[in-house]
Amino acid sequence: MRVVRYYPPGGPEKLRVQDEPVPAEVKENEVLIKVHAVGLIWTELMWPIYQNAEGEYISHIPGHDFSGVVVEIGPETRSSALKPGSEVYAFTSRRNHEGAMAEYAKADTDQVIPKPKNLSFVEAAAVPLSALTAWQALFDHFNLQRDQRLLVTGAAGGTGVFAVQFARHIGAYVIGTGSSARSREILEKLGVDQFVDYKTEDLKTAVGEVDLVLECVGGKSLENALSVVKKDGLLISITEVDCEKIAEQKGVRGKFFIVSMNADELSTITELIESGKVVPIVDKTFGLENVQQAFKDASLGHVHGKAIISVAE
Repeated sequence: MRVVRYYPPGGPEKLRVQDEPVPAEVKENEVLIKVHAVGLIWTELMWPIYQNAEGEYISHIPGHDFSGVVVEIGPETRSSALKPGSEVYAFTSRRNHEGAMAEYAKADTDQVIPKPKNLSFVEAAAVPLSALTAWQALFDHFNLQRDQRLLVTGAAGGTGVFAVQFARHIGAYVIGTGSSARSREILEKLGVDQFVDYKTEDLKTAVGEVDLVLECVGGKSLENALSVVKKDGLLISITEVDCEKIAEQKGVRGKFFIVSMNADELSTITELIESGKVVPIVDKTFGLENVQQAFKDASLGHVHGKAIISVAE
């Protein structure tokens, strides 16, 4: 099978398309999936999963949220939702498995659920990691409520587009930052209450105070966003590990978290998608052979929604 393998350290130039055997020995509570599409996370190449406990760099297949069709289920595995031929999407961890930028990938059964029936495989691959990140930030780490004020920075990005939709669904007031006409178009279509052009508008003047900031950009964006957090509010960052310390210096609360797979939450998100209340946004689609260019393009920071690696038509 064709796979994309990363040979760290380095950037996209260290990605190689090569042939490897199809994963063998599908164990109990594992599934083998024929991969159709994979969500691209350009920062993944900087994750510590590419180093072992001794700090040595190790090779790995990237891509941890994907869609495809179940080929095989491990012996003794009991699952009412999964069987050969099931169309699924998944969010896997490096703990147990390689990534999914390959023609076949394995995953644990508790990391895989049926994909939304109304989505293509490419659209479905844009959902798991980004949507779960948004969901967990808003509802697990803050418990956002109706009429509360939410600011999402980089709101037209992979996580931001889901945060906007989840917050609007519960009746929160949603402010999104961006700069391009395309970002404004997408966010207004998704129902954002206020769009702030961060290049031409002063955030504090334009926004006032908010209950929650979901900070998806980092750097100067995070520093500016801290100025609008209420004293009893919270800034959640998905990019800055030291968010809590930085926020404390400004007299407000900050929190960094890493998303985890939660099948129940992803099932709830599936229901919202199938009911038409939430939609994924796909920016560009690349083939496996163009994976280096895909990562380079995504690293420029102008992706609207998610870039997708298409493995099988």
